[in-house]
Amino acid sequence: MNTPSTNVCRYNCICNKDSCTFSHFIEYDQRIALYNGLNDIPDIDSYRYEDYPMIRKKTCTFGQLCNNKACTFKHGFNPDGRMLIITKHNALKKEAKMAAAKPKVQRTEPLIPVCEENCLCGVEKCGMQHYMTFSQRTKLIAISIEKASELETCMTEDNQDKRTKMCIFGQMCNRENCTFKHGLNITGRMILIESYKDAKKN
Repeated sequence: MNTPSTNVCRYNCICNKDSCTFSHFIEYDQRIALYNGLNDIPDIDSYRYEDYPMIRKKTCTFGQLCNNKACTFKHGFNPDGRMLIITKHNALKKEAKMAAAKPKVQRTEPLIPVCEENCLCGVEKCGMQHYMTFSQRTKLIAISIEKASELETCMTEDNQDKRTKMCIFGQMCNRENCTFKHGLNITGRMILIESYKDAKKN
């Protein structure tokens, strides 16, 4: 287990690296949920600029969940943006609590194996399991073709002989230390993830 640093992570509450050794205000599962949830907040990037940036030398312990409008530390978002993020965080926590409270239904049918191509599978009627819908996969395939030259050197993962099962998140897995198979290393996966996010904004 990584020992947390006393230094606060610059991304704090939206840090999507579970291997990050800097300190964070919330746990990884909440951070990754909030990181992905930012896409649901309209024009969130327009709130990224804080006033008086020159006096903000250190990152706030509470990060993007700081509700102190007069706080002089760095947050990555101005007070209005942070309030939107706090609202989203509270909604995500409520959803997680409700999901945990639901009774678990025992599977009676065998689990469908994960497709080897997963997020890059171009077969609409593929009988395997995929993380993305066919329309989403089609968009990602187009991005992978566009980024082919960048992805060419990212096809090999380390410790390939130990990766016996496919990751359910496939090429959209952003976990650097995930031990499952993806078809791309973390560098290649992040190229697709970030490009896909940008494409969704347009």
